[in-house]
Amino acid sequence: HMRIVLTSAVRFSFDYGVMAASGNQTFKAGDAYEVFPIHEGLVAVLLSDGMGQDIHAYHESRKVIRLMRECLNRKMNPETAMHTLHYMMSLNGLDDMYATLDLALIDLQDGRLWSWKAGSMSTYIKRGNDFLTLESRSVPVGFLPSPSIEAKNEQLKAGDIVIMLTDGVFNGDISLKLQEDALYGILEKYHQSSCEEIAERVFSELERGFK
Repeated sequence: HMRIVLTSAVRFSFDYGVMAASGNQTFKAGDAYEVFPIHEGLVAVLLSDGMGQDIHAYHESRKVIRLMRECLNRKMNPETAMHTLHYMMSLNGLDDMYATLDLALIDLQDGRLWSWKAGSMSTYIKRGNDFLTLESRSVPVGFLPSPSIEAKNEQLKAGDIVIMLTDGVFNGDISLKLQEDALYGILEKYHQSSCEEIAERVFSELERGFK
């Protein structure tokens, strides 16, 4: 007689670093983020960029983060949560206030990254000598009440470096390809550093290189 008990095992761990700066000498950046566990084997990463660079943009992005986290904590399907958030924000009566949203779910059991985007930048993944990109053409939160939202996913491997960023990191007057190539060069140069240092290097060297 044998009894076999199958248990769920968390196979992967992760670390992260954050770099943010305010523009035009403002006290708060327009960006906001949160990283939190939904359960032991699933981590959520939320990144939002409110329109503008003042305190109102910060509050707008914080509002988006807060509402999305509440939806996820209530076990709402991420795609349904994104549609719900679009609808709620489109009713706020402020026609000129929008915020991007980048939602990533990291499955630490299966090692898979799920990505939902609303007006946000691409997510870049460095894997050995290769670079992968997760893109989206969805509009920012609040721009349309019922936008098309597409989930993308990528099987991660041990040692992968995942970069999520807002559009303030890149310069809109310079070729995107040139800036992406510069990003890849920075990741190649510092890939063995801590996550905090990689975040700082990406921010500072891209800003310095394209002034």
